Amino acid sequence: MHAAMDDQLLENVGIKPNRYRLELLRFLKCSRDHATAETIYQTLSGKYPDISFATVYNNLNLFYKQHLVRRFFTSERETRYDWAGVPHHHFICQKCSSVLDLPPESVTLTVDPSLERTVRIQGAETLIYGVCARCEPIDDPQ
Repeated sequence: MHAAMDDQLLENVGIKPNRYRLELLRFLKCSRDHATAETIYQTLSGKYPDISFATVYNNLNLFYKQHLVRRFFTSERETRYDWAGVPHHHFICQKCSSVLDLPPESVTLTVDPSLERTVRIQGAETLIYGVCARCEPIDDPQ
């Protein structure tokens, strides 16, 4: 059942399904690790020894162009990929480069009302940089 849905998802955005693309799509939909292309390649090559890094990288870029994945950069300039199916923001630790998902309601954006005449905002993706509690424990004031 899921395979047919994944086939259809790719076809709906103009991507011809094949076994590598379907496996990459499944990996991205299930992963919460904000993986690099190299990490994704290492994982998929365990199941498909004949897959190349170029295949993974090129399909990640294709998925990005078709808005199936988000891509962003850590403070170490690593490119990370994330499934775009669920809206959320990202917190990136500037010390350890860990990435945490933040629900949309946890971040408030204010747009200058004068922009309403020049743009129509349809969504936002926010990258928030700082230091996580593992790298710098946060004192509880209580």
